[in-house]
Amino acid sequence: MALVNIIVSMPLLAYVSSMFIEQKVETLTLEMKRLQNEITELRTSFNDNQEKLKMLTTALMATKCTPTLAGFNESANNCRIAFHARLTKSIENLNPWQTIVFGQVQTNHGNAYASTTGIFTAKTPGVYVFYVHILGSTRNMEICLKKNEDCILYLYSQGTSSYGSDDNMVVVDLAVGDRVYVVKHGAFGTAPFYVHHAWTNFAGYMLYPL
Repeated sequence: MALVNIIVSMPLLAYVSSMFIEQKVETLTLEMKRLQNEITELRTSFNDNQEKLKMLTTALMATKCTPTLAGFNESANNCRIAFHARLTKSIENLNPWQTIVFGQVQTNHGNAYASTTGIFTAKTPGVYVFYVHILGSTRNMEICLKKNEDCILYLYSQGTSSYGSDDNMVVVDLAVGDRVYVVKHGAFGTAPFYVHHAWTNFAGYMLYPL
């Protein structure tokens, strides 16, 4: 009787074992698919992050100027920053806080100076030198050089018999996006404020990068 029970139970045991194995295989197959999907998503995310990293690296390098043993890296335009501009015509009545636009550009390496606005915008962090020369009339007049919204350099001109002039120079740290430009220093002086074009200049250059 026991032998009969064993013989009858063996097919049942084989069937149960087969069902168990199939369930395990199905579970493992689903788990493998889930892991494959996760791997695919991770690869996609990794590739996206790599592209973003490349873009950020490119953007960062665009703001850097690397010194070499021979000087600055001359293959990078942002290492060669220098400009010199003059007035295109005399200004008969300069208004308080009016920006003086030096429209006649002599030099503009790096294209950081805009002749339409009179504003120099730093593209590379560094130490910069700026020079301003103003020729006015016999009336006293004050001019200032601004870094963003702050005056960092002042000029005062007043002629004794005809024209009066002044010039000044400043060394200043600039970050990317900082703006430097020449303005009439408020209403200080005796109006109308006159500026002669031929002897009025604005110049600057990067001394070295930071």
